[in-house]
Amino acid sequence: MPPLLVLLLVLVVGPVYVARLCVSCLTCPWPALRRSALQRLNVSAQGTDRLNTSHPEAPSARVQLIVPLADDLQDAGAAHYVLNGFNLSMHCNASCGPCNSNGDWITDFNLTLGPCPRASLQASAAAAPWCAHLAVTRGWTPSHGGGKALNDCMDYRCTVDVLRLPPALIVASVSAQRQRSLFAPINVTTHSVPLVPGLCAPDPCPTAFRSLTWQLTSNQYPNRGRYLERLVFAVAPVEAAPTPNTSLHVLAGLTSPALTTYPSNYTMTYTIDVLQLGAQPVPNSIAPPLAATWVVNGTVCKNDPLSGFECAAHGLSPQLNTMVPLPSSDQHGLFAWAL
Repeated sequence: MPPLLVLLLVLVVGPVYVARLCVSCLTCPWPALRRSALQRLNVSAQGTDRLNTSHPEAPSARVQLIVPLADDLQDAGAAHYVLNGFNLSMHCNASCGPCNSNGDWITDFNLTLGPCPRASLQASAAAAPWCAHLAVTRGWTPSHGGGKALNDCMDYRCTVDVLRLPPALIVASVSAQRQRSLFAPINVTTHSVPLVPGLCAPDPCPTAFRSLTWQLTSNQYPNRGRYLERLVFAVAPVEAAPTPNTSLHVLAGLTSPALTTYPSNYTMTYTIDVLQLGAQPVPNSIAPPLAATWVVNGTVCKNDPLSGFECAAHGLSPQLNTMVPLPSSDQHGLFAWAL
């Protein structure tokens, strides 16, 4: 039976979602992977925000979750983490006041894997120097939600899937920031990456996000919340080039419906790591070789009673997760990263 990839809905921003996934599969038996330097970890956290009305023209609420990344290896400091994926679910907390929906007008979003703040570490987490940081800020729209009240409290639950690997397998990193209009198309951004000759050849190097941050930056309207119809963050594997520099292609951005949304700009910031997992691994590395890279597509769809949108009218089934068959493999594998 071919392996299956489970796709979870990450962030609800519109009625129809089509996901493009890029998967690197490592041809190494599961028992060996458990003993190797590559480990998948899954951590969750939950919290509740509360509306701050001290600024009546721009009320807002913010939640921040900090989760130590569990680490059962002796040398907890000799580790690096990259993002496999995340699932953020939101639900209005009716104990604070009336609820208009279980969704947010998100104005700021930050998901970062990095050093843990000292104040957040407990005695049991002293050996986990890395944390997953999540911060979400929400606000009202300039039209006051089109008549929808701003919920007083929202509950959040975030599950983050990460890959733990030795720092020696990170051969390059790129941090960048871009500013665009919510009405502009999302285009591929190309970054130049310095590489040691011979790396990422003959097999491309997988790439993965370590942080993703975006912020709405409208100065014209005090309420910065907007309806979002598209959220994209994807990065392609890096291939070796004839020169020491090669190209990293990133597709990341937000869009809003121009006909029904007030204009706004946004700033998106990200950090991406380039991983060396090819047939010729980094010297002294115990990482298994990369077998193949596949691109697969899956579709998830949600009916929207308010707008009358029906998945069936478009030949789709209403589902918020999907399983995508991958090509057959003679060996078990680990999904190193997925977007």
